[in-house]
Amino acid sequence: LCQLGLVGCVDFLYLPVDFRRGTNLGYFFVNFTSTAACEEFAFAVHGRKFATGSSKKTLHVAASRLQGLAALVENFRAAPVMEGSVPAEFKPLVLDCNGLPLPQAWAQA
Repeated sequence: LCQLGLVGCVDFLYLPVDFRRGTNLGYFFVNFTSTAACEEFAFAVHGRKFATGSSKKTLHVAASRLQGLAALVENFRAAPVMEGSVPAEFKPLVLDCNGLPLPQAWAQA
């Protein structure tokens, strides 16, 4: 996102992890604040090979059934990953317009 200049265009990030194997599940959630930013990201990365490691996998961009920051926060707020025993680095992030975490976004309204 940084290399594409899209840091301020994202308000949600989450990379699910398999804690038993210590690896990610091979997909992630990202919510863009504009359609243009989403299209720019998809154009830049869809179909590209991973830049690191020996993996032969390619990146695939697809729409989620969950759309928008409010829907993502509501969905993940009660998810097991949000429990206190899960380290913060494995939890979804809500970001401000500078790409900084907004932990207060998880507070119940």
